[in-house]
Amino acid sequence: MKESVILFCLAVTILSGCKPPVPETHVLSPEVWSEGCVELAPYQGSYRLSGVCCEYVLLPKMELNTNRSFVVNGTHHSYTGAGFNSTSIVIEGQILPDGSVLTLQYTLPHVATLYTYRLIPNPAQLSC
Repeated sequence: MKESVILFCLAVTILSGCKPPVPETHVLSPEVWSEGCVELAPYQGSYRLSGVCCEYVLLPKMELNTNRSFVVNGTHHSYTGAGFNSTSIVIEGQILPDGSVLTLQYTLPHVATLYTYRLIPNPAQLSC
């Protein structure tokens, strides 16, 4: 009897440590956000902000902090006529508490211009 209780407790302990694998999820929910023709969507394990003529921005996966914001190092890619030029940028983002708007901001160092996008949770409805 004593041995069966020990075996039962051991089996429960072992099985309680077994958990099914957690599927990969994206931090942003929903996954696709847009403003006009600009769209932020999952892309090869990260995110891509596209829809602006001749350029796009790649953002790595990010982690939201307690105030639902993040800061990540991303890459701005622009078409030069002979190929794409890549520039490292810092991207700041924040989701409103109700999840209705995702704001993204970054500055391109070579033109000192601040870009701000106020994205809503939907695929882009326009094509530019």
